[in-house]
Amino acid sequence: MTETTGIQFFSAEHFFIMAITAILCVVLPIYARRKLDRRSQEMILRWMSILIFSAITSAFIFRVSTGIFDWQKHIPLNLCNFLAVMLPFFFWKYRPRHLVEVCYFIITVGTLQGVITPNLSNSFPNLLYFTYWIVHSGLLLFIIYLVSVWRIYPRRISVVYSMLWITGYCVLMMIFNYASGVNYMYLIEKPPHGSILDLLGPWPWYVFIALGVALVLSFISWLPFVKLSKEPTT
Repeated sequence: MTETTGIQFFSAEHFFIMAITAILCVVLPIYARRKLDRRSQEMILRWMSILIFSAITSAFIFRVSTGIFDWQKHIPLNLCNFLAVMLPFFFWKYRPRHLVEVCYFIITVGTLQGVITPNLSNSFPNLLYFTYWIVHSGLLLFIIYLVSVWRIYPRRISVVYSMLWITGYCVLMMIFNYASGVNYMYLIEKPPHGSILDLLGPWPWYVFIALGVALVLSFISWLPFVKLSKEPTT
């Protein structure tokens, strides 16, 4: 369970995981909308939030118990991990539209990158292998399910809201990184295992370029809702 060799980008194993993620993101929301009552839809949403929360806390406990925990890397401060921790608290009962919209853009832009180019040095059957995919694929499934089933469609102005939120969080994390000598969200240097950031130039330019790319990708993520976002939610 502690064997680590990493995962090859776009290998058969990687394509299989991405395919399963994509299928679930399409099939589960459609099934829930057509076949389930509101109570059952609610229970699925809550159980997904519990599963994702359990995965991130299990990873934390596993690292501590095996002596590999490093506070410079393993505190859940990266956006994906932070959302995984907060998911049950954010959306257990209420779904504020503004918060749903911001999380939609953070997850479809940021977490999706973690699925396409996973920063994962642990391979099957390491526990951290499973928790990584449960968190990243699970967040994508959760937000697509929430937006689709609850019909909380992102508005164009929410692209601006999400970018302001992300920029503010990056500023706070940059301050924390410099003060603590850490590199959360890769604001000080790029991931060691390769990522899309490798295409964006040296530090600090890749940080600013990444924000610009995030803005463009957020706008693209909003395009499917051009008409739907004008309809009243139910």
